[in-house]
Amino acid sequence: MKQRVVIRPAAHADLLDHYVFIGLDSPRMAERFMLAAQDTFQVLAEMPDIGTRWLSDHAALQDVRYYHVEDFPNHLVFYRKVADAVEVLHVFHGARNIDDLLTPEG
Repeated sequence: MKQRVVIRPAAHADLLDHYVFIGLDSPRMAERFMLAAQDTFQVLAEMPDIGTRWLSDHAALQDVRYYHVEDFPNHLVFYRKVADAVEVLHVFHGARNIDDLLTPEG
């Protein structure tokens, strides 16, 4: 059963950051990235277990999974399944220190 996709504000901001950064070199590639991200969200809505579980000691991250953006394997979508939805939390480039970015403060 296909799930709804809920894109959190932080994920929207991440997508915009990637769009701008990629667009500095190639506006066409930036558009392609955004379309690929949307396609990836639909894949996750249809198959939410396709991603790999993010291993973390933080309880708040125990149910987080990640999956690459279609055709952009270095860009990772971090998400969780909630009730009848897939909640997109972030979209990060894999070269970043993702542990630090995901770890809840405190």
